[in-house]
Amino acid sequence: MGGNCAIIDAATLASALTRRLDAHPDGLSAADITAAFAETQKARKRKAANLMKAARKQHDRETLQDAVTRILLPRLIKFASVEARFAASADAFFGSGSVEQLPIPKRPRYIPYEDELPATPLPKSRLYRLAVAAVLGFML
Repeated sequence: MGGNCAIIDAATLASALTRRLDAHPDGLSAADITAAFAETQKARKRKAANLMKAARKQHDRETLQDAVTRILLPRLIKFASVEARFAASADAFFGSGSVEQLPIPKRPRYIPYEDELPATPLPKSRLYRLAVAAVLGFML
C-alpha cells in the first residue's frame, strides 16, 4: 500500500511541476515549486482521507458492527465472488494521480474469450431472461 501511494504521489508531483513548466517555459521560480508541492500535499491528504474512510467502512462490515450486517452479511457473503467482496472498498483507489502528460492509448473495449471468463456465459434466450427477471422481481 505504501509503495503504491508513493508512486501516485510522484505522478501527482510530476504532473503539477510539468503544468507549471508548460506555463513558464523559461523556468520555474521557488514559488512555482512550492505551489506544486502544496498541490501534491493537498491531493495526498484527500486521498489518505478517502482510504481511511474506506478502511473504516470495510472494518465495520467485516466485524459485523451493526444489526443489518450481523444478520444479512453471513448469509449473503457465501454467494459473493472474491471481486464483489472487495468492490465496496475499491472506490477509494479510483481517481488516483497520474502523469497527465503521458499519452494513454485508446483501445477498443476488451471482450475476453469464453474460456477466459470466470464462469460460463448465461443463455441469451428471451425465456431465460424473463425467468430471471421474474425471480428477481419476486425477491424484491
